[in-house]
Formats: sequence, structure tokens, C-alpha cells
Amino acid sequence: MLYAPPQRRTPWVQAGDSPEISQARLANVQALAAALAPPQCQPVIMLRICQPYGASAQEVDLVRRAYLSSMPNPRISYTPQNGSSSGSGGGSSMSGQGSGQGGR
Repeated sequence: MLYAPPQRRTPWVQAGDSPEISQARLANVQALAAALAPPQCQPVIMLRICQPYGASAQEVDLVRRAYLSSMPNPRISYTPQNGSSSGSGGGSSMSGQGSGQGGR
């Protein structure tokens, strides 16, 4: 508000569900702007009357929780064979072969 060029100093306040809520929001922001900015830099505060983008955090949380609670249990079962691990031992697959670089 203080350091932006004058043509970019317009703060916007989202309109509420009723005119009373909108006016209360606008009055609060105007009071805060008057306390922060010097008298010669008082911005004009505008009311933004449109649908906000996205969804509320509560709605996003409800959707995420519903998704997580509806996930089925895993169906892959693991049974070890003969009590040993399934990894194979062994050495290099290139044993007995040269490095391919030769002596230069």
C-alpha cells in the first residue's frame, strides 16, 4: 500500500453474504488503511462483488477426508517362501570378462 505505484494501490475487499457484512468488512479495511498509510497516501478501497475462486478450506478438507475414508484396503498379500528372503546372492554379471578399455 505504501510502496506500490499510485495506479496499483487499490485494495479490494470481498463482498459478504449481506450488505451489512460487506459494509463491516469495508469499514474495517478502511480503518486499518487509515492507520497504516500517511494522509497523503490514503488508498481508495473497493468492494469486490463476485464469486471467489476455488473452494473454502473446509470444503476441500471434507472432500479429502471422504476420499481417504473410501479407499479400499490393499489386496496384495505377501507370504514369504521357506523363511528366506527373495533376493538372490551372487557376484558381478561380468565376471571373467575384461573391462573393455584395454591398455592405452
